[in-house]
Amino acid sequence: RVLPTAGLTGAVQVGFLTWCGATLASLLGWTTMEGLFLGTSLAISSTMVVTRALAGAKIEPEIRDHILGVLVVQDVLAIVLLATMTGVAASGRVETDALGADLLRLAGVLALMIVIGLVVVPKLVQRVARLGSDEVLVVVAVGVCFVLAALASELGYSVALGAFVSGVLVAESGLGHRVETLSASMRDVFAAIFFVSIGMTVDPWQALETLPLALLVTVVVIVAQLVIVTLAGLVSGLGLRRALTAGLALGQIGELSFILAGVGIAAGAVRSDLHVLLVSVAVLTAFDMSAEC
Repeated sequence: RVLPTAGLTGAVQVGFLTWCGATLASLLGWTTMEGLFLGTSLAISSTMVVTRALAGAKIEPEIRDHILGVLVVQDVLAIVLLATMTGVAASGRVETDALGADLLRLAGVLALMIVIGLVVVPKLVQRVARLGSDEVLVVVAVGVCFVLAALASELGYSVALGAFVSGVLVAESGLGHRVETLSASMRDVFAAIFFVSIGMTVDPWQALETLPLALLVTVVVIVAQLVIVTLAGLVSGLGLRRALTAGLALGQIGELSFILAGVGIAAGAVRSDLHVLLVSVAVLTAFDMSAEC
């Protein structure tokens, strides 16, 4: 329903932020590879931060739907970026032929997971729901998530791919909202563990050393997101006020940014302090998001 506006906004926004990050890296004297990883890391907003902020904010349903729609589009594109950047980091260069082959392989894996999953998962969740036990329903839903995440990892992709697909499959059962409500506390626990574990990998003194650059990148993220999301919203007919609200709400980075950067760092393709930089930017933009709400 929101694809005509959110789809256009999300696609344009991811492309523009990737370009902004790559351009900034070039001006800083970084390598092309480092620029690609910086750009893609800045292109994905934090679904966790935005949804938590929206939960306590008084925002029109149309604007909320648009923001969440853009986040979904970003998550889908992030899956493609994760697979693409994993191949780029492994080879150390961008090769069109290899990139095309990686995307075809990703499309095939997604198609198999979704097609086979649609045959099994929705019916399984519906049968479990008929047992009348909320506990069993949550265990099965989370189990499906873990199984598909492990499968994605075995196939060489991020666990985020399997987790995303599992959410789509569980929602196809018609019980997505119920499972989401029942698993909310578990989601919050895992989110806390994730962000705490990310924070524990950062030396505070390193964060202070990178603070000037983090402030610069923060300004780029907030301004670029505001400009491009607002313009894309206007082009798609969202209206100025709604487009501005969406642009302000999406001006931060988060969990998938860390995962993308981690791929490059693990492969030795980018500098290790990129992780520290992104954590600092995530904290700064999260504070900005809280102030806006």
